[in-house]
Amino acid sequence: MTTAAARAQTPVVSIAAAAAACLLATAVGLALAVDVRLGVALAFGALTVPLALFDLPAVIALWAGLVVFSRDPAFGQAASATGLVVLAGWLVHLRVDRASVRSALRLHRRLVTLVVLLLGWLTLSLSWSRDPAGAVSELVYWYVNAAALVVLLTSIRTPRDLRLVASAVALAVAAAVVFALAGIEIGSGAGTDAGALNEGRLQGVFGDPNFMAAFVVPAIVLVASTRAAAG
Repeated sequence: MTTAAARAQTPVVSIAAAAAACLLATAVGLALAVDVRLGVALAFGALTVPLALFDLPAVIALWAGLVVFSRDPAFGQAASATGLVVLAGWLVHLRVDRASVRSALRLHRRLVTLVVLLLGWLTLSLSWSRDPAGAVSELVYWYVNAAALVVLLTSIRTPRDLRLVASAVALAVAAAVVFALAGIEIGSGAGTDAGALNEGRLQGVFGDPNFMAAFVVPAIVLVASTRAAAG
């Protein structure tokens, strides 16, 4: 492309970017008018788009931290919006650098093969399910989680990326536990008090002691593993 052609395209690109920004601002404004939480989630997701194009692991770390509080509707919507941004950013990286994505999949081919076989078996099991509609709705979650696993395997490639995501999860879990012990309520807390006990067990913003343990135990393992790897 010649210098003159590049200069001619510059105003066009600027106008397109300005138009996209105006449309996005309008969408956020309409969403805020309908539901404040929806508008905040949309704005939050839009702000993470540029970061996803330059540092996808950082957005994945942000998403992982938000998931810890996803039992609260506001945090859940923010996590969903961020997750969609992660997927969009991954698709862009896939289009730009397919070779590195294929290389990462080959590195984890055994795990990927096991996941594919598991999905195949779960899909096949629909044929003898007593409630096919209910089984399909549950199967969707397995496919979504499998897709998330592929994104993680092909995006988290360096020790820095791993430490970033592990630290985000650990810090979010630690904050949730501190808030629970202090009796500080985060949002609606799944309809319970943040520091409430369930059968003598702390549940906090998670709304369920088992859900809380499902985050605390992996967070401890992640911290221990990353420290051992760094040492």
